[in-house]
Amino acid sequence: MAGPMLAHEGLQVWRPPDLGNLEVHCGRSSRKYWPRHLDETFEIVAIRGGVGGMHYRGTRHTASAAFLTVIQPGEVHSGGALGEAAFSFVGLHADPALLRDAAAEVAKRENGAPFFPSPVVRDECLNALVLDLVRSTEGSAPRLEQESLLLSLLAQLVLRHAGDGAALRPLGRERGSVRRAREYLEDRYAENVSLEHLASVSNLSAFHLCRVFREEVGLPPHAYQIQVRVWRAKALLTKGLPAERAAIEAGFFDPSHFTRHFKKLVGVTPGLYAEALRRK
Repeated sequence: MAGPMLAHEGLQVWRPPDLGNLEVHCGRSSRKYWPRHLDETFEIVAIRGGVGGMHYRGTRHTASAAFLTVIQPGEVHSGGALGEAAFSFVGLHADPALLRDAAAEVAKRENGAPFFPSPVVRDECLNALVLDLVRSTEGSAPRLEQESLLLSLLAQLVLRHAGDGAALRPLGRERGSVRRAREYLEDRYAENVSLEHLASVSNLSAFHLCRVFREEVGLPPHAYQIQVRVWRAKALLTKGLPAERAAIEAGFFDPSHFTRHFKKLVGVTPGLYAEALRRK
């Protein structure tokens, strides 16, 4: 598990070291009542199973699988499980500055922290994105992947559910910027590149780079980085390197992460691929 972690009564809490002021809460609860409290952070919770209830802004709300709850900093709320079954969840406690930066980037204006008029939204895509982000922080996923998922989550949350009518600016001609980013990832495939540094190489903001890169290449930067690393690993396996060494030299430091992505892109595990090469 990446970052400092605490576990208590079925709740795990950790702070991903590459994601700044973000705290992850993951657990399952059958408690019927959590006392009234407030937080200094935005609380973004993806419900994984069961049904949870929440009292917020004078109204009782319920949320189940595929729903997302968003609590503003400094607003009192309470909640608990509804019915006999426990509910499972993944929660993100995000510093207001993270949401403020995302809103400024999306809307291209300084509006302060975004306001979310509805604390409960049904959004399967964002729910899944929260789970993808949390899974990336549990292992040794590349920094670029974790940062890109977080930025995408916060930007889409602001675009879809904030109350200030944020809208994306039109895409322009940024092929040169995308080319520079691609070349950087290809030349430094084994480095733990940060999104901020890649954005500075391309001379674009992080959010705009992710948008135009996906538009131009068909993949976001972190997925392209994985693709390049798999290409490199294949070349090393072809030269006869053991799978473990090929993984490390290609930039994969978690064997399960390497195997999962290699099989996804190549169709077989690295071991089977190497075995097939030896039989030729």
